[in-house]
Amino acid sequence: MAGSEMRQRERECKHCGVLFTYPIGKGKGRVHCTATCRDAYQVENRRPRSTWPVCSTDGCGKTSRAVSATKCNTCYSLEIKRRAGKCSVQKCHSPATRVGHGLCEIHYYRVRNTGSFDLIPRVAFQTSHGYLEVKDPTHPLAKANGWVAQHRVVAHRKYGSGPHPCHWCGKVLDWTDLVVDHLNEVKDDNSDGNLVVACSPCNRVRGGMIPFIRRMLPDRVSEFVGTLSLMRCEEAGGSK
Repeated sequence: MAGSEMRQRERECKHCGVLFTYPIGKGKGRVHCTATCRDAYQVENRRPRSTWPVCSTDGCGKTSRAVSATKCNTCYSLEIKRRAGKCSVQKCHSPATRVGHGLCEIHYYRVRNTGSFDLIPRVAFQTSHGYLEVKDPTHPLAKANGWVAQHRVVAHRKYGSGPHPCHWCGKVLDWTDLVVDHLNEVKDDNSDGNLVVACSPCNRVRGGMIPFIRRMLPDRVSEFVGTLSLMRCEEAGGSK
């Protein structure tokens, strides 16, 4: 049947009383002529929260979660969890909110997405700062959550447990104070030759100088290095 031939229904607006028509079969039956009348009717007939029923749980006394409800939000949630019971996965004590499957939310989505209840560990992931981290709870440099920066793992294997001198100034440090410096400034290049141990001040100053050196003209780099060498020689001579 064409749209122009669809049957029309006439009804009196529940708010303003005006007769209006609307086509049958276009969604749910209407009781208001316009959205404005619908909103005004809802405001006028809205029951104040103070008149809502009190939660039926003994000793609660809170207002129910809706006009037609018998429990407040807290008691309703506790009741749902009590009915659901525990998640059916071994050693999981979360409520089985997915009642039909007998699973908690975590295990429901895990098995739906991966086909297994087991958590699939990530071999390595890249942080927002560009560094790689690996899962190794047994490593001496691991954080409380078991993850450790990959460049620190490589440097620890290369240099040992320490203490170690800073590669740039020679200050002796242990692993709680030192940082691992990437010589080529590529944060995910964790090859042995690209990593040195350094103190925090040297690491920050060197990182701040690199953009300046990169902006230099090619023939100015050697001049800059020569000036620094001359300054070091003068300081060494004056200290004698």
